[in-house]
Amino acid sequence: MAEARKAVQTTRCLITEVRGRGEATIQIDGATKALKLTGDWARAELRVGARGHLVPWSALGEPSRAHELGDEITVDQTSPCFWVAAPEIFVSPTAVVAATGCERRAWLMATGGSSGGASKAAALGAAKHACFEGI
Repeated sequence: MAEARKAVQTTRCLITEVRGRGEATIQIDGATKALKLTGDWARAELRVGARGHLVPWSALGEPSRAHELGDEITVDQTSPCFWVAAPEIFVSPTAVVAATGCERRAWLMATGGSSGGASKAAALGAAKHACFEGI
């Protein structure tokens, strides 16, 4: 796990204090830093004791600036890294794509409702997907 994290260049953080919506004090390798999430990132829930990761956009193949973290870290649409809240919760790529295409359909699928496909082939495909994502 540590090798995978190092390969992706994530920075693991521990939230030690929540100061308001999108603002917290975090610890990174024992150093205390201020975290400010703005824009869409501010919707992330911050809880004392929770973990998060700061991940550079370059880890996803996107061009970005150097990934150096100062004492005050701001995450917004132009920052060199993004925030991953609750990294211990796995969200499958299929669920992300489904939510991007249609949030209502993604919610229906996640709650056991209809996925929109009623054919035998669609049902078999959905079952295979569920099996492989469960592994």
